[in-house]
Amino acid sequence: MALTTDKKRFTFTDQEGEIVASCTLHSADIGTYQRCMEVLKYFQGNPAEGVETLEQYSAFNGAIEAKVCYILGYDARSELFGRIAAAAVLPDGRPFLRVVLDAISQELNRAELERRQKRMEAVGKYTAKYQ
Repeated sequence: MALTTDKKRFTFTDQEGEIVASCTLHSADIGTYQRCMEVLKYFQGNPAEGVETLEQYSAFNGAIEAKVCYILGYDARSELFGRIAAAAVLPDGRPFLRVVLDAISQELNRAELERRQKRMEAVGKYTAKYQ
């Protein structure tokens, strides 16, 4: 049996159009949203506080990569962070992690709005005859 899922493939490219990272998100999976909310608590603090040495930076980078993989529900390190580290700062000043989390957030918000609209339409069908 084939299922229709709300699978979204993200492809991040550089200024020449070369793919530098990619990942897949299943936004229809409510677990994705729940995992995202859990990880949000970690990022609301200052997780980079006290990171000064190369060893600490490497450990921090590994930790945030693991958290993104947790949100996605699979180990995406090689395809997502194989060529650019999560904590790498891009030329525009944003960490690559921020770009990835913004893309995930936007897709989860889009999927939630779509689900809400479909629920309202379904409820409207059943309640219309009683109005």
